[in-house]
Amino acid sequence: MLDYRPGTLAEYTYEDWERRVHPDDLARVTATIDLAMATQTDYSSEYRVIWEDGSIHWLDGFGRFYYNSDGLAIRMTGLAKDITDRKQAELALADSECRYRALIEATTQIVWSTRADGHTIREQPGWGAFTGQSFAEYRGWGWLEAIHPNDRARTDELWIAAVANLTTYEIEHRLRRHDGEYRYMNVRAVPILAEDGSVREWVGIHMDITDRKLDEENLRRSEEFNRRILENNRDCIKVIDLEGRLLYMNDGGKKLMEIGNFAAVYRTL
Repeated sequence: MLDYRPGTLAEYTYEDWERRVHPDDLARVTATIDLAMATQTDYSSEYRVIWEDGSIHWLDGFGRFYYNSDGLAIRMTGLAKDITDRKQAELALADSECRYRALIEATTQIVWSTRADGHTIREQPGWGAFTGQSFAEYRGWGWLEAIHPNDRARTDELWIAAVANLTTYEIEHRLRRHDGEYRYMNVRAVPILAEDGSVREWVGIHMDITDRKLDEENLRRSEEFNRRILENNRDCIKVIDLEGRLLYMNDGGKKLMEIGNFAAVYRTL
């Protein structure tokens, strides 16, 4: 683990060990050892060593001092375990989480996470920035206070059901922005599973769909407006397909044609 040649361990000194320790870790490791010796306690430390080929390896070191009758350290024994693979995996995960946080901060959508039981226990920067709620206000189930009162009960009910059944959480509701305006949101959350199949956390996203909802409402109103114009027109307005089938006739046309039951009329002209 220290890249010593087989059979030469006895030739190496404490100073040789120090030269193997990564410069960025040496002061911390030696301070840990000195503290253990002064307090007569075991020491434990994770640190990097540099092999002769320049490669860097992680070790988990553990040691114990032995003292004479005067309380002076006279000997130290210890062991070290190569944890390079584990540390590389941890560093890769940390790097991935760092990139994930950067992505969250850069996106205009609200990305959030909760504990396995659905409780919010960590700060959610996106949520706080959008709603204006403090962590103390939205932690646990406090985030529900930012949901429109008319949508709150349904939101709560569907969230509880998703957490209990480990199903995808999907809903549209209105969320209060920090300026007091309610925005329409499309919400989706999924459980993140651990290796043993248990839920590690929930990760969700709020996507602002207010513009889309307004467009849909404007279209609905436009269609309703046009329908009323047709229905209130006294002229006969009808729609016929390419095969000559009568598909639609307004009320004015029905009165002119003296049609009482449009469904019973023979549709082929």
